[in-house]
Amino acid sequence: MKSLVAEMDRLELDGIDLDLEGNGSLDQDRAVFAGFVKKLAAVLEPRGKLLTVDSFHSPCFNAPHMGWWEDWKGQVDAIHPMGYGDLYEGSTQTFTPEGGSVPCMSGEAIFRFSWQVNWGKTHGYQAAQILLGLPGGRFEWGEGGKGRTLQAHLDETGELGAGIFIRDVPSARGGSRDARWGSEEAWAALKTFRNRK
Repeated sequence: MKSLVAEMDRLELDGIDLDLEGNGSLDQDRAVFAGFVKKLAAVLEPRGKLLTVDSFHSPCFNAPHMGWWEDWKGQVDAIHPMGYGDLYEGSTQTFTPEGGSVPCMSGEAIFRFSWQVNWGKTHGYQAAQILLGLPGGRFEWGEGGKGRTLQAHLDETGELGAGIFIRDVPSARGGSRDARWGSEEAWAALKTFRNRK
């Protein structure tokens, strides 16, 4: 923990984002992770620094996942559900954990923006603390809802009072990229989202 805080100070950052991911059934690590979040929050909060946590976008599998969110209530400034192209308001997708036979949450459409935000609100967060992950390499994704474009997804997210974070924006290092991410259309949509009332 000291190394994280020292690096934050060295780079003059606004805070720390915990992106510690594990695949599989890892609920045995839940208490240790919660303890780490609590200790880090106790150091950052008095200094006016932010603490955010990246989370799998399912409450049933991998770590940390949505089932752990309640442990961090009052300690983190925001949570980033990492769904990217899986997350969109028109989603009807269900999820069955690897090796499992029972669908997560009895087969509910857990990848809807509204489902994610409502989960957060039920577990002690404000809608604005749920920052939905958007795919940085794709300008269109999903189906249904208001449409497939970035603008449509931003409109739906804004109506819920949630925020966004954009992940995996390809750079000069390569990676697939929809050129529209660098367009005036994209920047105008993001600016409108940022300035919404």
